Amino acid sequence: MRILVIGGTQFFGKLIVEQFLARGDQVTIFSRGHRRPEFWDAVEYIPGDRDDHVAFVRTLRQHSFDAVIDNIAFDQEDVEAAIQAFAG
Repeated sequence: MRILVIGGTQFFGKLIVEQFLARGDQVTIFSRGHRRPEFWDAVEYIPGDRDDHVAFVRTLRQHSFDAVIDNIAFDQEDVEAAIQAFAG
């Protein structure tokens, strides 16, 4: 399964990524890239800042995933950007 994890480099997001990798899923992380966990070489990385909603939508609209886990949608604008990016 192709899974996108928004965040995923620390706290529970990191644990989620580890579980998906252990299961054999193809994992992509969208993050600023400041942290690089031990699994870094096993995931695809899309650089970006979750707070830049325009760039977030523009960047992720170009990709396709079977599932998306958004660890860092903290407000309405974050959720609306995700809906725009993954619509359809």
